[in-house]
Amino acid sequence: MAKKKMDAAKGEPVEAVVDVADLTEDPGNARLHDEENIATIIKSLGTFDQVHPIVVQKSGMRVIAGNGRLEAMRRLGWAKCRALLVDWDDERCKAFALIDNRSAEQGKWDYQRLADVAMELNGTPYEMADLGFSDEFMGPVMNGEPFVDENPEPPPASDRPKHGKPVQLTPEQREVFDQACAKVREQGNEDYSEGRCLELIAGDFMAAA
Repeated sequence: MAKKKMDAAKGEPVEAVVDVADLTEDPGNARLHDEENIATIIKSLGTFDQVHPIVVQKSGMRVIAGNGRLEAMRRLGWAKCRALLVDWDDERCKAFALIDNRSAEQGKWDYQRLADVAMELNGTPYEMADLGFSDEFMGPVMNGEPFVDENPEPPPASDRPKHGKPVQLTPEQREVFDQACAKVREQGNEDYSEGRCLELIAGDFMAAA
């Protein structure tokens, strides 16, 4: 594999093939990777191999971009992977890790084009679920309905309610909530959003109180 020549003055990255066992996760990584995300990365690596190299701080072989891929590679039993080695100090590495993650999540979907691509892939080996798009996500998209972002940006602090705290559901509670939403949609004969389902459930509860 071709490698970039190292320019010590500019600190340009060097592309190399490295041992997965020599890599360490970034303990300060602020980006979380849940099981659903790791599963999607595993499917990506299994289908397309490693298209993008991970970014590694040469000193300590610490991954600063690609921690999710590193976890997926380990689960797949990979011995080696492609990496860009950078000779940066800790502050520069931390700053790059933040902007790399932030810039990726700031992109928005064109849902009409996404629906068109999904139709084009229909019948091919590339199932949307395997590409990280659940049926729950794609249902409204394919019906031409507005999609409620799974991870909306929080409102500015001044606009937030002064009372109450965000509620983090356990997997068991989430399952009960999903079942309740499914019941509402079944009875209402409509594909309500989760928010609308919650409104109807709460309204029914208050009416019975």
